[in-house]
Amino acid sequence: MIRNNSRSALWIGVLIFDLFAVGPGFAQTGKSIGRLSAGKAHLLGATNFTKVAGAVTPDATDRLDLPSDAAGEARRREMLHAFAADRANRFRAAAALAAPVQIPNNVVGLPIAENESGTLGFAGVSNFTQAAVNSGFSVEPPDQGLAVGNGYVLEAVNSALAVYSDKGQLLSGVVPINQFFGQLPESDPAALNVGDPRCLYDQATNRWFVTAVGYFFDAKGNITSSQLLIAVSTTGIPTGSFVVYSLDTTNDGSDFLTGDCPCLGDQPLLGADASGLYLSTNAFGQQSFEGAQLYMLSKSALAHLAAAPPNVHIDQLSSALGMEFAFSVQPSFSPPTDPGEAGTEYFVQAMGALRLEQNIAVWALGNTAAIDTDPSQLTLQLAVLPSQVYANPVSASQKAGSTPLAERAARGGAPGPANEQNLDGNDQRMQQVMFAGGKLWTSVGTALTNPGSPVLDGAAWFIIDVKNPSTGLQAAISSQGYVAGPEHAHLLYPAVGVTASGHAAMVFTLTGEDFFPTAAYWSFGGESIHILSKGVLPQDGFSAYFFNRPRWGDYSAAAVSMDGTIWLATEMIPGGPRKTAANWSTFIAGISTGRDSSGNRGTNGKSGQK
Repeated sequence: MIRNNSRSALWIGVLIFDLFAVGPGFAQTGKSIGRLSAGKAHLLGATNFTKVAGAVTPDATDRLDLPSDAAGEARRREMLHAFAADRANRFRAAAALAAPVQIPNNVVGLPIAENESGTLGFAGVSNFTQAAVNSGFSVEPPDQGLAVGNGYVLEAVNSALAVYSDKGQLLSGVVPINQFFGQLPESDPAALNVGDPRCLYDQATNRWFVTAVGYFFDAKGNITSSQLLIAVSTTGIPTGSFVVYSLDTTNDGSDFLTGDCPCLGDQPLLGADASGLYLSTNAFGQQSFEGAQLYMLSKSALAHLAAAPPNVHIDQLSSALGMEFAFSVQPSFSPPTDPGEAGTEYFVQAMGALRLEQNIAVWALGNTAAIDTDPSQLTLQLAVLPSQVYANPVSASQKAGSTPLAERAARGGAPGPANEQNLDGNDQRMQQVMFAGGKLWTSVGTALTNPGSPVLDGAAWFIIDVKNPSTGLQAAISSQGYVAGPEHAHLLYPAVGVTASGHAAMVFTLTGEDFFPTAAYWSFGGESIHILSKGVLPQDGFSAYFFNRPRWGDYSAAAVSMDGTIWLATEMIPGGPRKTAANWSTFIAGISTGRDSSGNRGTNGKSGQK
């Protein structure tokens, strides 16, 4: 049974300082914007990773998923996400204005190198292995989650989880995500729809956290309820027991239209500081996008497995951004040996109202220890920073190859084009944020051009100096630049990992006319792109042929272990067994970088850095 959040009806004003960068300083105006509500998370029950894995009998056959009930469920899930994305796109189109800037151009692509020495890589969960424990249901895209600690690697994707040793040995799983959260199996018509997973290992509490969105919708695709699911390990071992909590998000979202909920709290993002666990969602109502929603839960209460951990919800953030809006506000987290900044959690977002953007926003939630005493003492501040230009990614080409599902779809009368298609580059939402050495590290996918090539997809990266003294938030971009692939190649869904000592790397999918979708990375300051696992076939999944939107991503992931290894995970296309409906896999690798990247000024002298 689903239990709802008992958030109180008491609303407390949150102080937001609007800080706009003006040269080296800041212009500051104080105003009361946004609102905060205090409540308690609901305890759903307990689960055990290994026991859930042992209760599932994998079916590794390549069953025909199209057309079947399994395919119908996959289609319904895809339709929901496409529906929400279309709403966001319509909102952005309505708000778009002509901008006197150009897509980043003449960004010289980096060459391809072999793997760096010391790189350990192994295949992660694939659609084939996740479908095997989910009654044959295929899902696109994977939505990559990754956490590392205590010699373990925890991976989460849509519909499944697995735990490996840091040597790449599968220790437990593959586990169906519904059963992990104590829900009915995905194949049950009454099951909660669970997806968009994230995971985090917290060294300070020696706990593993796994989060996801859960929702119900009616036959017309309208949301009827949504919630956040939070699983907390009872020890520092991720193969053991977890306690599961929920936060009801059904009525969270009112930035633009009053009474637009029930809302979907889509794609929850995850971060942490010394005091709290933070989630951010994008609220999609019945008629409109309703802005980003921020949630804070007491990390101490979660770690102690409290029956009702304190939580706060902050909404109505978009009004602080003027013509822009709060969207995919990424919480930050720190590598295990970096203590972060006492009392402050930082968030970063890209802008999305314009076709071409040249600002990013930093949010700072202050006095975070107040979550355990008096949440009304929390303060929220905002800095809008001029940045390098970035733009919506374009669709990404892939090397021509065998697409048996396209051929089958053509024979079956699929509504979409029954041929190999470009991959969906999504939009310019900010990707994961890490906080190390007083700096925020992050990236965003962007359209760009390099000499001799048409518009391609690459990554814009940012290093931001931040501190939050009693006088107010201080934030400034200390370094930024672009990363582009070789001629006619795209880089999709970047994610940055950084160590406490300032070594950093970015993972992404490499694809293009000469590349099947491939797992790759770039070390900050390096002059080449390194392949982790080479793709051997094109993407050939049901979203391309039945929805004319070949889904990819929606995000990659990076994490850092105690020894300073940067762990990376992203989507690629392997060979070998596949389900009929989709052929994606994930790849996980640990790398060591040998230089401090915090003073980095770009990839090389020709890469468009500032």
